[in-house]
Amino acid sequence: GKTKTVGLSPSTEFYYPLKEDEKNKIKIEVSGVKNMSAPVKIGTKNGKFEVFLDKQLLFSDNLFTIYNVEGKSLLDKIKDFWQN
Repeated sequence: GKTKTVGLSPSTEFYYPLKEDEKNKIKIEVSGVKNMSAPVKIGTKNGKFEVFLDKQLLFSDNLFTIYNVEGKSLLDKIKDFWQN
């Protein structure tokens, strides 16, 4: 596409009050994120994330693209060919 990356975000916000001694016990795991080819529409599911406190799961949600990525036009492809 016209950009090499696309941002991902969960569909909901998550808040959890932490005690001072819990802040470094938080672990965030991201899984299932795959390379995508343009065009990509905003809101396309691509992976998930989980938030743990110690080993206890606090929150889990899917990740979605946060903007559209257009595919390259024929002119863009020709320019790429000549530049490489």
